[in-house]
Amino acid sequence: MRRSAVINDTYTCYEDTMCFFSDKILHTNDVEFAEEFYCKLGDYLDESKYPCTKMTLNPFYGSGNEFVITFKYDNKEVCRCVFGVINELIVIKNAYYTENCLKEMFHKILKEYFDSLNQAKINIKMSNYGFKDNDEKEVTLDYYDDYAKTDTTAILKGTLNEIFDKYTKMNDRLKYCNGSYYKFNDKKIEEIYRLIISNSKGNYYP
Repeated sequence: MRRSAVINDTYTCYEDTMCFFSDKILHTNDVEFAEEFYCKLGDYLDESKYPCTKMTLNPFYGSGNEFVITFKYDNKEVCRCVFGVINELIVIKNAYYTENCLKEMFHKILKEYFDSLNQAKINIKMSNYGFKDNDEKEVTLDYYDDYAKTDTTAILKGTLNEIFDKYTKMNDRLKYCNGSYYKFNDKKIEEIYRLIISNSKGNYYP
């Protein structure tokens, strides 16, 4: 797999662009991490059936948390994929294939890689916080009205998945009308929930 990166008048070589990618997009200040991410993606595609012999990274795209990778096979573009970095996760925002049949045949390979990568990050975060999928928990929800916290609370019990299901349905019923919604009192639980939302592109039910 050949790997390249877009350069410009300010970032004039591959190394400079990777430094920008690490600092401004991934927010790691660790260029080795950025290069490892790029190399591992290439290695994965080499071992898969994805039609790609060259990748080109463009971190100078769109808003401050987006970047593009163009995938080519024998110098012919297969896909231009727009990624977003949301809550530490790298998600596919859009994928533009040169042929619809290519998307139908191969996009699943790309999606599965990033789903797995993000789920691993979520699992690490859960482990660091001492959470386990099947552990029974009791959590407190704070109720907000007109975007202001009230004295009203609610208690949810169950596994994290069960709690997240109930929580989502409660807020879906409120529809955030007049600034009314529930929010986890525990910031760690809230953070895990937001990571899962980010990994499913804003929808708890992917």
